[in-house]
Amino acid sequence: MIISIDVRPETNPNLDMNDVICVELLKTSAGLGFSLDGGKASIAGDRPLLVKRIFKGGAAEQAGNIESGDEILAVSGKSLLGLMHYDAWNIIKSVPEGPVQLLVRKHRTSVTSESQAAFIWLQEAEGCPA
Repeated sequence: MIISIDVRPETNPNLDMNDVICVELLKTSAGLGFSLDGGKASIAGDRPLLVKRIFKGGAAEQAGNIESGDEILAVSGKSLLGLMHYDAWNIIKSVPEGPVQLLVRKHRTSVTSESQAAFIWLQEAEGCPA
């Protein structure tokens, strides 16, 4: 299957394709095994659609290459860019069971890395030995 999103700078200047991967999940009656957060006009404003949670034993956990904080750009060739949470959720729910291709932008830093960096910075700022 070919996933097509218009990535030309002149048509979508804000789309950064760094860290983008294609992931195949096996959708079951339980879904794809993750929940979403964000979307256009979300409570926090216009936000990217991010993986909020990975469900234990679900398709995303079994695949092993999707994490909380990853941005979902497209599902089975349908772009989710600029969609409201509800509309993106409906597209994901409408995909039939079986192999599903996701276009995913990996999050750049994990919470652990950010926490470690902050801890090291605090130690250095306070003159503590590392």
